[in-house]
Amino acid sequence: MNSAWTQTSATAAGFDAIDTLQIALFRSAAQLAEAARARRAEEARAHVAQVAELARSLFAQEERLLREANSLSFERHARQHDRFLSDLEVVGEELERRGVGALAELQVANHVVAWLEAHVGQTDRDLDRTVVPTARA
Repeated sequence: MNSAWTQTSATAAGFDAIDTLQIALFRSAAQLAEAARARRAEEARAHVAQVAELARSLFAQEERLLREANSLSFERHARQHDRFLSDLEVVGEELERRGVGALAELQVANHVVAWLEAHVGQTDRDLDRTVVPTARA
């Protein structure tokens, strides 16, 4: 896996369900990256769909926790989630329309993994700062 993220990483959110989904999402993104590099179109299509499904589940849980905690960062967080899903939808459409070559042009392998690392490592810190203290109260 290209990502340095592991289950013991400092980016772990501290919520088992979220951490489990993050691990699965990173693995699927790494598999997408590998399929793109190897130019395996069918496998790449399957991983785009899997990344989208995992991301939707993860994002819904994160947003629920942030909403319940009345986090001031909820809107920003949700916008980032929406943007990622929109970008991933474009990737899927381009993959269907133009084949695996589109993945290289869109630099999907690097973008998906880099976005996840940045989002989980930075933006998801809101879960630690906002939700965890609220959950402990």
